[in-house]
Amino acid sequence: MRKRGMGIMGRQWLLFTLMGALLVAFLWQSLSSPLDALLLMPVPTEVVDAWERLRTGSFARSDIRVFGSLVTYAFLHADIEHILFNLAMLWVFAAVVK
Repeated sequence: MRKRGMGIMGRQWLLFTLMGALLVAFLWQSLSSPLDALLLMPVPTEVVDAWERLRTGSFARSDIRVFGSLVTYAFLHADIEHILFNLAMLWVFAAVVK
């Protein structure tokens, strides 16, 4: 049952939060040096090496960034059309899931 008076933000706060995070990441990426975006990109050999260190018990604190890049790369976008299309598809997907 739908609650009265919640409005669109009350019902879809998670969607708007994710969209806001995507826009903030895109603005950061657009305004910063191209080399800064490399911090968010996973490098396959680094991920494999960090996984091996985790399996053998020699996991270092610096490996956390490597595993974090597996999530943060999803926030990188090539240009304004790319992010606008992704935001539109996220909106449509959220409507279908709901």
